[in-house]
Amino acid sequence: MQAHPNAPIPSRTTMGSELGVGVALVLLSMTILVSCGGALRPTLHSSRQSLSALDWVRRVDAPGSWHRIATPTGNAVLAAPPSFTPIRADPGSISAAVRGIDGSIVAYLNVTPQQGAERLQGFGTFRVNLLGDDHDYAVHMTGIAQALPFKGGVGSCVTDHYVTRVNNNRYHEIACLVRGRHGGDVVVAAAANASWIHYRPVLRDVIDSFSVM
Repeated sequence: MQAHPNAPIPSRTTMGSELGVGVALVLLSMTILVSCGGALRPTLHSSRQSLSALDWVRRVDAPGSWHRIATPTGNAVLAAPPSFTPIRADPGSISAAVRGIDGSIVAYLNVTPQQGAERLQGFGTFRVNLLGDDHDYAVHMTGIAQALPFKGGVGSCVTDHYVTRVNNNRYHEIACLVRGRHGGDVVVAAAANASWIHYRPVLRDVIDSFSVM
């Protein structure tokens, strides 16, 4: 499953091993409420509204000073700003993060190969359900879109925010499933709630410059 920061998650949640659990678009203002049992109750709104939340997605080249980190398969390349340091990730995945002075994850990047039931169609709903399954709560979807242009492929993306059950840390994230000629990868760019406004522009640039083969 895909990544997100702050509480140990099984291997597929790319965020799991290093972050503990936490740092894991046709409908706008779609709110997902996770009950004590983990059930999700989405409220759907018009697709036209939701697309405006992700109209910033575009293909761009990352600055020359950024690190280029290829996935083990070589099928995807993540461009990470110099302030992001590579960290331990699940097998087959890559991760980078910015840590605070207390060692906590302030901002997080992850790429994991497409797995299981992940599909371009319906990826946003799949993602927020995954966050709930990984024991996060107060999961809110804020944007969702499909058929977005990426370097080397096409993607479906979702923006959301949530609270981790471990330590009650709050995160915002952008998550996209991007498919190229040789398969798909999920890229996640997230930041702690208190740092989201500061990191949002650079995290968007990370998503925009993500490339697949």
